[in-house]
Amino acid sequence: MKIASALTSELKDRNSRAKLVAGWTGANERTVKNWFSGRYAPCGRHLVVLAQHSDHVLNAILLMADRQDRLLGEKVADLRRKVLELAAIIGEPELDE
Repeated sequence: MKIASALTSELKDRNSRAKLVAGWTGANERTVKNWFSGRYAPCGRHLVVLAQHSDHVLNAILLMADRQDRLLGEKVADLRRKVLELAAIIGEPELDE
């Protein structure tokens, strides 16, 4: 159910999400629809491919593996990138201000 929830939240605005995920994984659309419904879980090979394409799936896997520490590292790196982007937009302050 956690993988189903992660897929749904990641692709909630997509009309053909089963087709998209089937394209990622090579699984047939009926199988993918079963993943979305939570009826079945993806096999290991498909789960790895899903994690390559979906941050929500990767985060769900890390949470289920009790590896939240990995989530924090990614968030810090993302925040650092955003701060650097903001600093570039703002520019360096003038010394005489």
